[in-house]
Amino acid sequence: MIEPREALAYAILALFAVYMLRRCQPSLAPLISALATLGLAVMGLGMLREAEGTLGEALSRLGGGEVAEDIMRMLGVGYTFGLCSDLCRELGEGGLADGVLTLGRVEILLLALPTVRRILELGMEIG
Repeated sequence: MIEPREALAYAILALFAVYMLRRCQPSLAPLISALATLGLAVMGLGMLREAEGTLGEALSRLGGGEVAEDIMRMLGVGYTFGLCSDLCRELGEGGLADGVLTLGRVEILLLALPTVRRILELGMEIG
């Protein structure tokens, strides 16, 4: 797994490369920036997978394995759509970026519905 310090070093190097490219080859800077963002996202997903194991194990002990899966799924969707939106915006496609974010929000809402239903059913059983 990538350590956060290594990811930060990568980000700083990418920032320096993009800065230098903007001065020398402005047309390549957005592409390099988008690739660097994608690299950081892959590193972040690796870190998220490790957290998933820890969270899943803790919630499984408490009997909430399904909830942990739902939460991790929603987090993954949120990060994925956010990354796609950032890449679109970096490449100058703001309208497309907004559409991707909206689609991501809808997907998260759809993923949350079974959990909300379970919570409501539990409330009805208690009341």
